[in-house]
Amino acid sequence: MPNLLKVGAFIISLSVLSGCLNSNQPQSAISDAGNAQNYANEDKGTDENSEYIVFTKHQDLDPPTLSDFNEGVHVDLSKYKRSFFTDEIIDMVGKNLEAIVQHDETQFLENTNEGYKEQNLAWFNNNDNYQPGVEYDFHEVTLIEKIKDIGRINVAIAFLRKKNDGTIERGTAHYSFLQNKNGDWEITLLDAN
Repeated sequence: MPNLLKVGAFIISLSVLSGCLNSNQPQSAISDAGNAQNYANEDKGTDENSEYIVFTKHQDLDPPTLSDFNEGVHVDLSKYKRSFFTDEIIDMVGKNLEAIVQHDETQFLENTNEGYKEQNLAWFNNNDNYQPGVEYDFHEVTLIEKIKDIGRINVAIAFLRKKNDGTIERGTAHYSFLQNKNGDWEITLLDAN
């Protein structure tokens, strides 16, 4: 009987381990709002407070090469338009990404909340992010989310950054939007790595 218990415990342990290992398998982007909500809740353990249009669990982490790089904005944000991801926000993200590619400070700040301009400019003008010869390739939407209780909309765009020495690195630009007291959407925070 003790051997039977040991065998049973061993089988249960294998079942648990195989379930843990399977949960780490790469997942692809999910663009259906219903499926994204379910997937995100399972993965993040969230409650019903967040609504997702896109939630990408894993991005390509292979080292990028020069042949992977194509300067510019190469995402079609309009295909993700839904109830909270409106033309207004799509336009703001698109213009801001173009401003980064062109290093246009005026356009970059165009829809930024006054309280966040200095912080966002610190990233924009950081020597690691912009020097003569630094170029950007924005190529994949990795997150579009609304946090319901505070009304915040988060958008993340994956990019490649070509440094002036020719090296290529991966990063993600994370945008947060809130409505101001007049009900207009503004960029509150841009955080990119």
